[in-house]
Amino acid sequence: MGWSRVGPWVFGLALVGSASSCQRSAASRPGSTASSGTVFSEAEPRRTPLAEPASTAAAPLVADSREARSAEPLPAAPQPWPDFGRADTALDNDFTVGPPESPPDCHERLKAAEVRFKPAALPVRETRGGSICGAEDAVLYLGSKHGVRYSPAPIVSCGMALALARFDEVVQLQAAENLGSRVRSVHQLGTYSCRKMARFPRWVSEHSYANAIDIQSFVLESWRTVKVTSYQRSEAAPETRFLRGVARALFDDAVFSVVLTPAYDRLHHDHFHLDLARYRVDGT
Repeated sequence: MGWSRVGPWVFGLALVGSASSCQRSAASRPGSTASSGTVFSEAEPRRTPLAEPASTAAAPLVADSREARSAEPLPAAPQPWPDFGRADTALDNDFTVGPPESPPDCHERLKAAEVRFKPAALPVRETRGGSICGAEDAVLYLGSKHGVRYSPAPIVSCGMALALARFDEVVQLQAAENLGSRVRSVHQLGTYSCRKMARFPRWVSEHSYANAIDIQSFVLESWRTVKVTSYQRSEAAPETRFLRGVARALFDDAVFSVVLTPAYDRLHHDHFHLDLARYRVDGT
């Protein structure tokens, strides 16, 4: 992929902080490709004015301290990672650098999503340059209930495995709508690679955490191959509608935080880059 946590301000790319701010209607979307220079921001939160007191009479004092304690709200119970395995829409962690967090019940979540997987080892380590590589909880992704096979089977972070199950569903829906067929398999170019970004070598790539995947092509049930290089052709072509439909749904539905396509830059002329970074980039 192409940039890091300071990317939104330095390179003018599309950083989105919430699910509501990243939703773009069909009318507002450019007809061919999305503008990577657009910055989507949250609307200012509404502020409700305080109500005037109904009476100026003094409120009664609480005589018993136990009664005062009982009136205090109970602390909220911790939430079990409600957004785990999908795009990160938080606004306060875009500059956080490091491997993705993984909840203790990640494997149970994979099983509940009917994902086939095997545990994999990608120990977290520090490089000579001071970067961190690896993933706390990596798995070998073997497919989901949606019937998409991967060539080769990717090793990814546990959260990415959950996102790939949603990716499989999007792919099958878009293939049925635009190609009248199901997808048999996808060819991927790589996931884990302990390195900096190719375009911005000062920044760490999400590939360093197995938190990214590069998709080159799709093989249909008829054995016909749809290559990502068709993304820039006329949208009248079914293959182009399929590819653009997949990419736009992946970003708009917050399946991934970052979706880079051939419309983004020349480095991605032949593949989709998909990751679960803590920031967001719409490269569709």
